[in-house]
Amino acid sequence: MRRPFLVALIALWLSGCGPAPRPTPTPPVEVDAGVEPGPDLSGVPGRAPTAREHEAMRRLMRVAESIRSLRFETDVPFRVQDRPTITQFVRDQIDAEDLERARVFYVAVGLLPPDLAVDELIVRVLGEQIVGYYDPDRGLMVVREDVATELGGSGRGQRQLGEAEMVLVHELVHALQD
Repeated sequence: MRRPFLVALIALWLSGCGPAPRPTPTPPVEVDAGVEPGPDLSGVPGRAPTAREHEAMRRLMRVAESIRSLRFETDVPFRVQDRPTITQFVRDQIDAEDLERARVFYVAVGLLPPDLAVDELIVRVLGEQIVGYYDPDRGLMVVREDVATELGGSGRGQRQLGEAEMVLVHELVHALQD
């Protein structure tokens, strides 16, 4: 589980290295009130979403359904977490042996300096960049706190919300296929 997850995180990070595409407006999507809520997540780190954040995520679920022509059987449960909690999750997912093999390879081909602490670089960069992720082991969607606040409409800026929504829909597609 850790290796595919780490590879997916690195691929997601690398995909953001180019110029950002201009977001296109998302057409309004009807929310199906018939989807059942998920399990109790009171033991999971973070906070429960507000009603507005929950409705925003349900709207993104409908977008994912539309893209994949599939239907969710239940709401995807989600938690709102701060950056340090997400960063710790990333740290816990790193497989030290796989990372060391990759580091040796990239040093050998001259793409990384030999003294670079790759694990700390990955943790720092991914911890800063992850707006949300789907955890297939828990069947849980996690959304970073500032992004959830913007989704719920109680934040002040809209500077990267379009990109964040695209990432969250992508993660919801993983949940849809689960």
